[in-house]
Amino acid sequence: MRDERHLPKSRRLRWLAVSSLAIAFQALSMPAALADPLFDALDKGHVILDARLRYEAVDQAGFSRDAGATTIRERLGYETAEFDSFKALVEVQATQHLSGGFNDSINGRTAYPQIPDPENFGLNRLQLSYSGLPGATATLGRQVINLDDQRFIGASAFRQNEQTFDAARLDYGGITGLVATYIYIDRVNRVFGERSPVGHFNGNVHVIHAAYDIAAVGKLTGYAYLLDLDQNPALSTATYGGQLAGAQRLSDGFMFHYLVGYARQSGYAANPRELALDYWRT
Repeated sequence: MRDERHLPKSRRLRWLAVSSLAIAFQALSMPAALADPLFDALDKGHVILDARLRYEAVDQAGFSRDAGATTIRERLGYETAEFDSFKALVEVQATQHLSGGFNDSINGRTAYPQIPDPENFGLNRLQLSYSGLPGATATLGRQVINLDDQRFIGASAFRQNEQTFDAARLDYGGITGLVATYIYIDRVNRVFGERSPVGHFNGNVHVIHAAYDIAAVGKLTGYAYLLDLDQNPALSTATYGGQLAGAQRLSDGFMFHYLVGYARQSGYAANPRELALDYWRT
């Protein structure tokens, strides 16, 4: 994959532009019998509106000053009701500083410890989902992805700028007790914002995840995460792992909860490093 700087437009924008134009032209030309349900789906959707005020302080050895960041994050969006098994969602996000005594990762205030919540405004989510497949749902576009405890794949929502993914996702739940997911990720929009030189990663990322509920035992999960990242090949890795989590009643009012997991991570694609890392979770 080439860096998007050498492309007239990124593939994600082509996906979204083509999809939007196709829907627009179809809406203009469709008969009233179809147009009415479409506009009804738009009318019966819901507005997404939230704000989060946050203060974070960091006292870190090696820095001449302590950091204190007061920031506010606002989101505004809209999700349509379902139309012929389709749903669409658009959401923008803004992060603003109310105090500036910290290093936000791009403001150059290196005398302070880093609190990576830079000011940022842009598209947070733009996705189209389809649930008309037997037992499955497909989602295309910029979206939030959280798998398990987000140790490997997640939105990092504790930061003000949420991490999102330009991706194509397929979830299958047509077998009782089984939920299987495949995701292809073209771009990772990181928490550092659009103005940061490390604000995004382009690449070829394949995510395979499956979880199965075993009666009287617990949930058995297996996964494979294959990351081929253009901007930082040293972070390109292959991770294979699984876990078992469940609970057993030992007596009235007393439950025993258990979880055990293991993963193995190694270098992948153009990674120049020799990696062989073990991850245990209990």
